Amino acid sequence: MPRLLKGWLPNFGPTKVTPKSTINEEATPTSRPEGLSQICIASPKDTFNHGRYEAIRQLGAGRYSHVWLARDLEKESFVALKLLNADCYGGNHDIFEVDIVKAISHRQNKLEDTSESHVIEFLDVFDTESQAGTHRCIVMPVLGCDLDAQARRFPGRRVPVQIMKQITRQLLLGLEFLHNSCRVIHTGAIILRPLRVPANSIVDLQPSNVCFEITQTEIDRIAQGASADEVTTTITGTNQDCVRIIDLGVASWVDKHLSDNIQPEHLRAPEVIIGASWGPAVDIWSLGCLVIEFTKGHIAFPGAASKDGAWSSEDDHLAQYMEVLGPMPLTLLQRGSKTSKYFDEEGSYCSQNQSKDIAGAQQHLKKGAAREMHWHRVAEWGFVYAGRVAVGAVDENGKNSWDILEVGDIWYFPKGAAHVVQGLEDENEYLLVFDDGNFEAAGTTFNVDDWIAHTPKDILAKNFGVNESIFNSVPATNPVIAAGNVSNSTVDHPYGDLSANKSSSYVIHSGDVAPIVAPGGGGTIQIFDSRSFPISTTIAASVVTIKPGGLRELHWHPTAEEWVYFAQGQARATIFTGNAAARTFDFAAGDTAVFPDNSGHYVINTSETEDLVWIEIFKADRVADISLTQWLALTPAAVVSQILNISVDAVKTLKKQKQLIIA
Repeated sequence: MPRLLKGWLPNFGPTKVTPKSTINEEATPTSRPEGLSQICIASPKDTFNHGRYEAIRQLGAGRYSHVWLARDLEKESFVALKLLNADCYGGNHDIFEVDIVKAISHRQNKLEDTSESHVIEFLDVFDTESQAGTHRCIVMPVLGCDLDAQARRFPGRRVPVQIMKQITRQLLLGLEFLHNSCRVIHTGAIILRPLRVPANSIVDLQPSNVCFEITQTEIDRIAQGASADEVTTTITGTNQDCVRIIDLGVASWVDKHLSDNIQPEHLRAPEVIIGASWGPAVDIWSLGCLVIEFTKGHIAFPGAASKDGAWSSEDDHLAQYMEVLGPMPLTLLQRGSKTSKYFDEEGSYCSQNQSKDIAGAQQHLKKGAAREMHWHRVAEWGFVYAGRVAVGAVDENGKNSWDILEVGDIWYFPKGAAHVVQGLEDENEYLLVFDDGNFEAAGTTFNVDDWIAHTPKDILAKNFGVNESIFNSVPATNPVIAAGNVSNSTVDHPYGDLSANKSSSYVIHSGDVAPIVAPGGGGTIQIFDSRSFPISTTIAASVVTIKPGGLRELHWHPTAEEWVYFAQGQARATIFTGNAAARTFDFAAGDTAVFPDNSGHYVINTSETEDLVWIEIFKADRVADISLTQWLALTPAAVVSQILNISVDAVKTLKKQKQLIIA
């Protein structure tokens, strides 16, 4: 390839395209119509820059430009002409690519070998005109296919790690050259595939921005009509120094930004999403995402807006980032102009996918403290996991109960049931679950002291048959939890009609329900639903224990969405929601999750030493699941073989009994 010459930017005025040039409103075969330039300003045999460059054929089209293969008649070599749209440097597209190109070329000329920069060389820049106006033209070497095309040559679009290491090394060197030597940030996609471009986006999605050097013989084949994909040799660990970063169309100076609307969505850094200040690190973020993508064969953070508008793709991206990397640093959130759109003042994420069926809470009581007397417009389900508590209730028939519950015991109060909870040990904790995901809505909880404080005292006196002064000290601030002491009568004398028989009892003790030992040998499942706990008609639950390395088999629940609380251990789950959509999550003790209604999933214990324990909740009267293995095993083997393209013999080995948890 020719070396750049000093003073490489000729001071020529615009040159006219030959009279036979036409405005072509159709996309070329290699261009991607949606969001890309549809105007062609050249035809084969047209000449540019006072006859120096002769157009041969169009290679592709970007959002703001077309790329043509041309012949440099002065040097007798092939080059690529990037012809920018006439409005590219005006209006909303005030892009300063040429200034950046000059700076990069100036730095490249100081290198012994321009290839050391791992950034494409810029051979010439000039202006030309067409019927559409004045166009800036940038002349570059002809390169081969892009990284996406290389990846498609490997099984599953997964580039072998050793090869990806070589590519990444060169890209890091290229970014180091841009960032440190040129003070330039690429900001676009280092490699892209055809994506739909938002109307207000300035990110140029074509051509792809990592390409590979090719030989003169391969360039000659392109001139004869072959595509870059056809002529480019598959990269290996031996042909190392062949990667070039291209397309500085949306690049930015380190200290002067063109726009804050940068990077394709699936490569967008978190600081860009929340509107914080950004710098060269955004390129490193993009590169990191691409390394994952091309070694794993799928986009690292796909992100998608919900169909019902409940969350945007940016909401989903932030959620995915935190699933992998943990909470956003407060120091970053404090810098963002859009932080309040996604996070509250404490840094908690505001756009979590919401459970429609279930709401949950943890509550802690000191000894003697009471969750005051109240009722709900929804049913309440409780699980004690620390300490010991007393629970009392009264129903519409005047029947009552007062029970002492220990770790593993459960209560269920139907909609409207009057109840109270008191802590009996020094520290007491329990999980609360309600059969409505919108629990925070007004009119859900009704506290007795709140009601009394908002009722005229003369009415209270008449109602209770007491003196008005008795109510002078009733709390007016609705404290929810009231401090107190435990009396002997509280602990020693459980009583009441409701607990007298199983059908009416608001409580069930863990010892009353035997755990199911999984046939797969990996753990146990203890089920609490209306079959063992008759009063619990709107909430069904299971306590699942999985041994280290055990797997809750692939299954789904036909009755409702699954709300999960992880009480102990660590886990990984993949949830399949149909239409080629699936997500994998890691969980630790204290985490909650919602698996959508009827979604397929598994849960595996990722610890080598600790049991995994979680509580799964359903807005239903019973716990029900369908095992994928059992379904396949109970379907004619020939049919399964035909659909899944696996052998009949393999199908016949599948177990017809649910394994539940596999060791």
